[in-house]
Amino acid sequence: MNKEAIKDVAYAVVRYRVLVILAVTFTVSSIWVPRFFSTGTLSLSLDRAATMGLLAVGLTVVLLAGQLDLSGGAILAISGITAIGLQETMGQIPAAFVGVLVGILAGALNAFLVVVLRINSWLPLSLRCSSYALLLTSLPNLGQ
Repeated sequence: MNKEAIKDVAYAVVRYRVLVILAVTFTVSSIWVPRFFSTGTLSLSLDRAATMGLLAVGLTVVLLAGQLDLSGGAILAISGITAIGLQETMGQIPAAFVGVLVGILAGALNAFLVVVLRINSWLPLSLRCSSYALLLTSLPNLGQ
């Protein structure tokens, strides 16, 4: 292989590095994880990607406004923990609605603290929701 061909391959690897990393990740995962290419794994991966995509869209708007807000992940965690914790007593659908309601209320509280009280956007709810999520997951018999 001549030097020009090596340069071309190196340039292609650098230019398409995201695809190269994705291919390496798929290759390593297919070797180490049993049934990696099953429909269940694909379904879970798409579900996670959709959730993170929606969160990224919301945070992009905040970043474009010149703010840094880390509470999106914390609100997602507290909403999910609430919904999962209430599933046994309420059932799936009502628990999901309560989880969404908790997320809406947490977002509204965060908006009030940032917009009305002018508290820096990265601090108020991120710390509080992370603390609540830790508290809820450490409680025995959550939702019973």
